[in-house]
Amino acid sequence: TLDRGTLHLSITDAMGHDTNSALLATLLVGALRRARRSGCDALKQARHAHEALLSHGRGLATGQVLCVDLDRVV
Repeated sequence: TLDRGTLHLSITDAMGHDTNSALLATLLVGALRRARRSGCDALKQARHAHEALLSHGRGLATGQVLCVDLDRVV
């Protein structure tokens, strides 16, 4: 997402190939979006995704979160 001069990028990979994995991936993306739209920085976005994963209670996932301030890119 491009938002006011900041590029937000996240990659999530829920382990598995079944409906539960798809649900977990959707849950994590939703948690990241909600945190980003609330103004959270990358660390807080990751924390929200982690908490969503823990509250889901099952499944494993990996991910990366990146925020690039385009005003500082030379």
